[in-house]
Amino acid sequence: MSEDNIKNKSEPKVKRGITSLLLGWFAAKVRKTEELRRQINEGRYNPDPNAVARSLVNEDL
Repeated sequence: MSEDNIKNKSEPKVKRGITSLLLGWFAAKVRKTEELRRQINEGRYNPDPNAVARSLVNEDL
C-alpha cells in the first residue's frame, strides 16, 4: 500500500450539511469583501481595466 492510500484511509470523510456549506461560502465572501475594502481604503486596489470594461458591456469574462 502506498503512503497516499494510508493517509486517505486514516482520515474519514465528513459529510457536510447545506448549512455549513452556505456558512463557509458566506464567510469566504465576507473575507474577500473586507480585503477589497481594505485595499480601496489604502489606495492599493488596481482592477483589471479590460475586465471592468467587459463587465460594463455585459460580456462574459
